[in-house]
Amino acid sequence: METEYYTKQELKKFAKDTYNWCVENLGTPLKGGQLPKLRIHFTDRRAAKGVYIAQTREIFVYMIHLTCIKDLVETIIHEYTHFLQMPKLRDGMKYHRLYMKDGYDNEFEREAYEMEEKYADVVLKHLNLI
Repeated sequence: METEYYTKQELKKFAKDTYNWCVENLGTPLKGGQLPKLRIHFTDRRAAKGVYIAQTREIFVYMIHLTCIKDLVETIIHEYTHFLQMPKLRDGMKYHRLYMKDGYDNEFEREAYEMEEKYADVVLKHLNLI
């Protein structure tokens, strides 16, 4: 399931289907069902696989760092979990304080990694990939 065997359109579809699974199964903490925007980049060379920006409610996925579909699924679950943790700006500020104190070994990151592990195979089955 290496990403190199799929077209950009197929990868975007896997990303959108994974995102939709997160919305349907993990929900949204905001009234009115507000959701983050999903942004897929194929050429951006940032160091991360993905990032959630609480201030703008955007999830960015950087395909250049993903080697397989499982990476893509895990990244979207991870960043969507950050949306669930940080739906409002003040929540993003809390994350920033924890990050400055503990780096990536903080409660937000631990939970996001746990969610990846818990749901990645469920989503891959949903996508008919395993």
